[in-house]
Amino acid sequence: MIHSHKLKMIVAAGAVVLWAGLAFAQDSDGVTTLDLKTAVDLAMQLNPNLKIARDREDQAAAQIREVAAGALPQISLSTNYSRNLKRPAFFFKLGEEVRRIEIGSQNSYVGNVLFEQTIFSNGQLGVSKARRIASLFSEVSLEGTRLSKDEVIFNVRRAFYTVLLAERVAEVMQETLAQTRAHHDNVKKLVEKGVAAQFDLLRSEVEVADAQAALIDAQNDLDLAEAGLKNAIGLPLDKPVKVNGDLDFQPVPDTVLAQRAQDALANRPEMRQLKYQLEMARLNASIQKGSRFPSLSLTGTYQFQGQSSDFQFGPTERSTSFVAGLGLRFNIFDGFATRARIQQAQSQANEVLHQMEQVSQLVKVEVKRATLRMKSARQRIAAREKSVAQAQKAFDIAEVRYNNGVGTQLELSDARLALNRMKINYLQSVYDYNIAYLEWQKAVGIIE
Repeated sequence: MIHSHKLKMIVAAGAVVLWAGLAFAQDSDGVTTLDLKTAVDLAMQLNPNLKIARDREDQAAAQIREVAAGALPQISLSTNYSRNLKRPAFFFKLGEEVRRIEIGSQNSYVGNVLFEQTIFSNGQLGVSKARRIASLFSEVSLEGTRLSKDEVIFNVRRAFYTVLLAERVAEVMQETLAQTRAHHDNVKKLVEKGVAAQFDLLRSEVEVADAQAALIDAQNDLDLAEAGLKNAIGLPLDKPVKVNGDLDFQPVPDTVLAQRAQDALANRPEMRQLKYQLEMARLNASIQKGSRFPSLSLTGTYQFQGQSSDFQFGPTERSTSFVAGLGLRFNIFDGFATRARIQQAQSQANEVLHQMEQVSQLVKVEVKRATLRMKSARQRIAAREKSVAQAQKAFDIAEVRYNNGVGTQLELSDARLALNRMKINYLQSVYDYNIAYLEWQKAVGIIE
């Protein structure tokens, strides 16, 4: 598993280099062109949230190695050197005379090699349950990474669609400005011929000014949308980008939606995380119960020591020893601490079960809400598509009527306003459908 993770890191590093040459396809003026796939792929490498998630994967892998070390022998080395500035002495009585004898040498050293191997602990051989918990934690981290990826993809796609909508609205405003300017020029000619009134010319000038202001607002909205996209990807905000895509309507059959929604709970990373957490809590409870059993370990100590006054440790001034044994430890009474830890672990398992019920209900609500939003947007698209055609026809008629001196300036202005509103409403409905479908994909756990 560790080698597989290193391979993934190598592949990811190679992908960064590859995207540096391919994904950042720049025009001669330094503008980066982004389609939807390129935007998502770039976010997979640049988004800081994904970098944090990958760091958590590394932490989980390290924890597995740490727990696995508990099943291996523990070997340590300790040494000690002492300089007897004044050697110790002991006294003994020989007849009536008390004699003082100094012992030891001016220099002494002691070294120990300690060995310990756990054989039986917490009701199990080795640390199999603890290692399983660490492995489950790694799985939780992996699902967390997948959840972060889904969130990044969702945010990038939503921001991309928002840019497309802002571009289309800006195009509508640009067309409106061109129409009002052309109409203003036409009215000016009619006034010069004495066919139109001066009031119509003033009104057309006001319409041109309003169209210019509306275009400025639309362009500002586009700038904000592009900033949101760059932020979702992880690009610098001052980096110029150009979005390549269409805001189109591609309805998904209801049968497909119903079929895929059946696996929503199994596909959601949150549910899989909770399943792993439930197993972790139950294993923890089992470990805590196992602490009531005795622990058995094998120990060994190899010791070497020596004493000398001149640092020449001869054969008679040094020695070695080796001791091996078994250690048995049984917890008779710990102030009911074990019972409290068992209760905590069982409560954690129950808490996870309640969370699973809560998430399950929430997923069902999210799928239902997204499905209803898709249905509503689809119905509005059908209705507004007809409205755009009708509004265009009405505007053409009003324009002909005005040019022939039959219609009024107000009639033409109302027709133009209605046409622009219908176009923007249609674009908004298409955008709403795409966002609703994106929300549905996220709800059923199959976001693309």
